[in-house]
Amino acid sequence: MAETIFMPKLGATMEEGTIVSWMIEEGGFVEEGDPIAEIQTDKIILELEAETSGYLLKQLYPEGTAIGVNEPIGYLGEEGESIDQVEVTTPTQASTPKVEEAKQEQSVVSNESSEVVLATPAARKEAARQGIDLANVKGSGPRGRVHLEDVAQQASITPKMTPLAQNIVAQNGVDVTQVTGSGHNGKITKRDVLGSTSTAREEVKTPFKGIRKVVADNLSKSFYTAPHVTLHSEVDMTNCVKLRTELLPVIEKRIQIRVSYNDLIIKACALALEKHPNINVSLIDDHIVQHADIHVGFAVDTENSLVVPVIQHANELSIQEVMSEARELIQKSKENKLTAAHMQGSTFTVSNLGKYAIQGFTPIINQPNAAILGVGTIEKKPKVVGDEIAIRDMMTLSLSFDHRLIDGAPAAAFISEVKNLLEEPLSLLV
Repeated sequence: MAETIFMPKLGATMEEGTIVSWMIEEGGFVEEGDPIAEIQTDKIILELEAETSGYLLKQLYPEGTAIGVNEPIGYLGEEGESIDQVEVTTPTQASTPKVEEAKQEQSVVSNESSEVVLATPAARKEAARQGIDLANVKGSGPRGRVHLEDVAQQASITPKMTPLAQNIVAQNGVDVTQVTGSGHNGKITKRDVLGSTSTAREEVKTPFKGIRKVVADNLSKSFYTAPHVTLHSEVDMTNCVKLRTELLPVIEKRIQIRVSYNDLIIKACALALEKHPNINVSLIDDHIVQHADIHVGFAVDTENSLVVPVIQHANELSIQEVMSEARELIQKSKENKLTAAHMQGSTFTVSNLGKYAIQGFTPIINQPNAAILGVGTIEKKPKVVGDEIAIRDMMTLSLSFDHRLIDGAPAAAFISEVKNLLEEPLSLLV
């Protein structure tokens, strides 16, 4: 009997998904566990796997269509089987279709056309690592499906490039053999391509789609649905600067990781959320949900987009564990290796622009969080200490919060707690 393929629900806040591409044509056979379609959620692109072997009897929607979660999107069954008598039931959690995590921005649709590029997950993973456009790889499998060895062969003759660099090369006809890559393992980046030739310096147009559009849509939704209020507080980071200077050689020698101010700020926020759980909330299905766990997301700027990996149970981790977890997530972000699991479940977010000459800014809430902390640069300023003026290391914190869920006084108490923890940073090590 024919089975219904449903749009999977991949998170508590997911309401719909978009069919990026069908990976099997109608009438085509698929083995259990093979990908049927690519689905784009609000955070990442994923592969929907077949629960059983069979023939794809019907595609209910074309590529590019957004469908609500748990809605039918197709039918799988025996060859030539009729779908007229298929009984459609809402899937249970136990029967939710399998979804294989794929890389951000790694679509199986060619940048040059709407032609579907069939590829194994291993081939897609290696292509993303090597910066190779799968549309340029000749597949040796059935129906031209790209296998891992096909990508390896292409990598031997193709310079490694980031996806954005590939787009610029294709649009401007740049000879990449004359370009030296400055990225990880010699990978060619956007900056390398733009600096290689006067032709490439002409106006560059990049389609507003994929992960960039997803981020833009989420920010717009957050800004226009949640009444943002932002509180600013100046923090004396002198003791933090001193502590980091003293800890740096000790910790670096032990775990080969340099202490960053962001590590200390994430830990301070996690401890402050323990004392102020009314900030650790979300609005879900017309209920204000106070989360039992504290998961801190932090913004990472990659070449192509802004991503927010999440440190789970940050309040329960030591500062060394926070450092190790953050470095691993940052590395995965830079290499486009983050999965949906790495970016789900945040209850609070930190956005740090401290490495730039930015004193303060108004961050937009990363929904479904109810608050986000913006962090500015540390700079020396005169400050009254006791009855004297001293030069201190000062930093501005900016807390944006959803005024529907959080009142001004609790928000002020929370940012004051973060300020106190950073000004007396030994408490972060206990």
